[in-house]
Amino acid sequence: MKQDLKVTVVGCGGSTGVPDIFGDWGDCNPNNPKNRRTRNALYVEKGETNFLVDCGPDVRMQMGSLPNPPQTLTGLLLTHIHPDHTCGFYEMRSYAKKSPEGVLNIYSHEQCLQEIETAYPFMFFEKPHYPRAIIPNIIKQGRYEIGDITLDVIEMDHGNCKTLGFIFDEKVAYCTDVKIIAGKDLEFMKSLNLDVFIIECTDYKEMHFHTHFDLALSWIDKIGAKMNYLTDLRRHMDYDDLNAKTPKNIEPAYDGLQIVL
Repeated sequence: MKQDLKVTVVGCGGSTGVPDIFGDWGDCNPNNPKNRRTRNALYVEKGETNFLVDCGPDVRMQMGSLPNPPQTLTGLLLTHIHPDHTCGFYEMRSYAKKSPEGVLNIYSHEQCLQEIETAYPFMFFEKPHYPRAIIPNIIKQGRYEIGDITLDVIEMDHGNCKTLGFIFDEKVAYCTDVKIIAGKDLEFMKSLNLDVFIIECTDYKEMHFHTHFDLALSWIDKIGAKMNYLTDLRRHMDYDDLNAKTPKNIEPAYDGLQIVL
């Protein structure tokens, strides 16, 4: 039986969310619920396989707000080490405890795994009253078959660290916190004839470490996915205003956006 690939944008906001901790909405209309944004994260499921991509400070609320909150995870994918993508890592103990094996597999590049282990050593090693919760798995550029999902990994440049992009079942690509995507990887994504490309769009003006509006649209044009969503949206990126600036095949993401293929 054919299995659907389901991708949920559980968070599409930048590092401070919208509104920020001071209640500041910036240029975003507070009356539009699509402007209320938690930090970047993605939930992907197919058959018996499910992944969470990144676990920032809002992860407990994000996962608990899903229509059917998962009790276990096949694994956690980390794009990079920055705290808005990892500082909810402690919450992953709950998934480890629910797992039949009592541990959770996490996947990222070597430096990211080393740094997350340094920050949360008690989750990686057996200690009295603290059973091991995490199994780290180094992933590099290339293809992996994990459960029911084919995962392609691309290594990208965030400007101040390496970050990973993920492609699920040759259908949905997710690239956030990135300044440079190599030409060969743009060509690879183009060759897949993607259904969906989710790309960050942090600002209208050029930035040192992030994809801005014109760069995001140039990559979208190059890759040619059927549908495209902009994520990592900050307080000056109002949903309706941004949507009005893009063609029909490009839309801002919003928390709770669900894509089923």
